[in-house]
Formats: sequence, C-alpha cells, structure tokens
Amino acid sequence: MQQTIVDHLTTQLACAILRGEHAPGSRLPTVRALATAHEVTAPTIQRVVAQLEALGLVDARQGSGTRVNDPREHGSVALLPYWLLAYADQPERAAALLADVLALRRDMALVMLERLRAHIDDNGLLAAGEALGALVQAAAAEPRDVQAIARADVALMKRLATLAGGIAHGALFNSVARVMLETPQLADAMYADVAANISAFRAVLAALTDRAADDDDDGARVRRVARAELEALDAATVAHFAKRLAR
Repeated sequence: MQQTIVDHLTTQLACAILRGEHAPGSRLPTVRALATAHEVTAPTIQRVVAQLEALGLVDARQGSGTRVNDPREHGSVALLPYWLLAYADQPERAAALLADVLALRRDMALVMLERLRAHIDDNGLLAAGEALGALVQAAAAEPRDVQAIARADVALMKRLATLAGGIAHGALFNSVARVMLETPQLADAMYADVAANISAFRAVLAALTDRAADDDDDGARVRRVARAELEALDAATVAHFAKRLAR
C-alpha cells in the first residue's frame, strides 16, 4: 500500500527523533517552519504532528510548541517498525532489536500454547488445521506473494490465540505481528524459507494432538517442541534481516 505524504513525513520525523536528532525535551520546529522545509501545507504538518503525538513521540500544546518525548519512556508497541527503520543503516543494532522483538513474540506465543493445550478440542484443532492449510496454499501460489503469505501466517496465529482464549496475550501478540509486517524488508526476512514456518506449525500442532504423551508429561513436550521450533525460526529471521540491511 502506497504511503500518503502524511505517513511519509511521520516516518521521517519519527526516525529522526528515535535516532536522537531531536533530543528529548527539545522542541520541534514550528508547524510553519516544517511546512516550508517539506514544501507542504500547514494542515499537512498538523496531521503529522497528531500522528507523532499518537505514537507518544511528542506533546503538542497550543501556544507552547511541540515538545519531544523520550521514546523509551513514552513509546508503545506501535513504535517498533519506526525503531527498525531508524536503525536501518546499522544492521547489527537493527538485528539485535529485532531479536528482542521476536523473543517477546515467542514468549507470548508459548503462553498462548500453554493455554491452548488446556482448552483445545477437536473442533479447535480442525480450525487450526484449516488456517494452516491456507498458509500452505499461499506459500504454493505463483508468483510468490510475500504479503499474502504474511497475512495467512498472521491469520493462523490469530486463530491459535482465539482458541487459547487469552485476550490480553492475544491482543499483545496481534499488535506485535501487525506492526512487524509494516516494516520494509522484515516480511521478506520472516518468509525467506516459508517451508520452515509451515514445518514448525505442523510440529507444534502434532505435539498438541498427541494427547497421551501430553497427559504423561503435563505439557512439557509441547513446550519443548514449540520453543525449539520458534527459536530456530526467529534466529533464521534475524540472520536474513541483517543480510538484507547490509546489502
């Protein structure tokens, strides 16, 4: 989807703030000055400032200008794609940040799977299998459509989150998944080897369906399989992402 001029300028200014070009506590140039510098209208800049404020990056007060916040204190999960873009010219730093993001997502996924183990029934497994089938179909389509694969992958994880019944963890997971897919080059890195994604899901679902083994070890096998599969996927994603930034 093509960015609007407001989205483009929001990204530019957000990345400048995250790189420290506008220090916390300082003030952004006036709306008029920014409009002149970027050759746009004042109402356009006002919409940009509103988006920056929604991201927690600034506080805009009429008559006193726009003050820059410390993003580490005021930012939300919605800032993640901007952080990755801000570090795009520093592949090692960007990869380290991505590794942290994926670790957070992995921890949430493991909690959801623990809930899923206790609540899933045959209908739930059928629904998960259908969502996995949609991912397989998207991966097999020609020409390769990374965004279609990403949507199918996220849909599968949302299905599992819904089946697990964990509203808070599901909401956090969905937020992380959504903003990550908005980051250029990240979707390509995540699905560079989509067969590995499919294999991991199949392994986890197979462990979930092995009720006898699951009852014997109180879910330890599911947790072990899920952690190993997700850690391998995440490590591959970080490596692919760093390579793409280094090009």
